[in-house]
Amino acid sequence: MTENDADARGVDELGPERKKKPRAIDMEVELKGPGGESNVSEGTPITDVEPGDPPNAAKMDTVVIDTVGLREELAYSKYRLAEMTIFELVQVESGLAMMSEIIFNFDQTSVAPQAAYLLYYHSQADSTQSEFWRSMLIERYPSSQYAKLLAARDQLEIATDAVLDSLIENAYSSLDDNNPATALEFFKTIRRTYNTDKASFAIGYLYDEYLNELDGAIGAYEEYVILFPAGEQIDFVADRLEQLRTIKIDSNGVSGQ
Repeated sequence: MTENDADARGVDELGPERKKKPRAIDMEVELKGPGGESNVSEGTPITDVEPGDPPNAAKMDTVVIDTVGLREELAYSKYRLAEMTIFELVQVESGLAMMSEIIFNFDQTSVAPQAAYLLYYHSQADSTQSEFWRSMLIERYPSSQYAKLLAARDQLEIATDAVLDSLIENAYSSLDDNNPATALEFFKTIRRTYNTDKASFAIGYLYDEYLNELDGAIGAYEEYVILFPAGEQIDFVADRLEQLRTIKIDSNGVSGQ
């Protein structure tokens, strides 16, 4: 037996499986649409399974990518960055440019109407720009609270100052009577009817300091920041909002342990 014969015998004794190259794994990628349906399904087999192998020799892994969810997360992150740029770094033009990118690149996400409203609000000095953003908000996002707010302003018959004064008096009287829940309802009525920044702030403050409702306070303060970016209490609200968001994150972390 030659040296080559010995080498060949040594390989044979290792068994047929050791002579095969390792198999690769087939991969199929599915992109999930808004309804959960698969609107893209593509996979390229890269396995080197040989003829005669068992039917289940090749493994199949499926990677599911929720593109709608990813776009929503990206848009929200971009919105938060734009918000910080405008209100904390006071780089308004840069922040508004980011808001504009959200409208044109993430127009079907939940933060797009908010971005459109901020762009409308900050363009009041330019009637052409203001009307552009206003029209886009009402036509593209008619069911959003921001579009409804603008539409209501168009149709609202302004009540007398006496009515507004009466509502405010009732709200503060309820608070003096140690009934913050009733005061909250009065301020919500004022907010819906007159859209004043003081009423909007009062709603958040009542949730925060009197009712101890974390989610209610965060929601009200977020609305204040969006609707009244130049409001009297904007600095306090922006700082308090960050504190409450941190508290919520910390509390969720503790409850999840």
